[in-house]
Amino acid sequence: MGSSPSGSLIAVLVGGIAFDVDWPSDVPALVVAFALATVASFSLGLVIAAVVPSARVASGGGSVIYFPMLFFAGVWTPGAAMPDAARSVADFTPIGAASAAMADAWSGAWPTLLHLAVLAGSAVVASVAAARLFRWE
Repeated sequence: MGSSPSGSLIAVLVGGIAFDVDWPSDVPALVVAFALATVASFSLGLVIAAVVPSARVASGGGSVIYFPMLFFAGVWTPGAAMPDAARSVADFTPIGAASAAMADAWSGAWPTLLHLAVLAGSAVVASVAAARLFRWE
């Protein structure tokens, strides 16, 4: 979720050219979903950076947050194979909302308000928390 725009663009181009992956159907919606996902991801990273004492601890703390979000987003187990309760959690995690919003945009539908709100809300809440928690040494 937190990759750079240029790296993501390269991945899309290679996928389209080398592997004949369909191009996004709604590019403006994809850009909005990608931008919100990026800001939400970076904001969560800033919260972690604000509360941990070192990069080593940040790596472990980030993993504790990141891997469960990947699970609920359906990265390891397809959403259809997950129990209903686990699948519904995905809509309220930044990675799950980002995945659903970008999938909607890729297929030509505007992302749902729920997914955009989860991404925007995550970005705002995490940004405010990071600003309040961060201390210069």
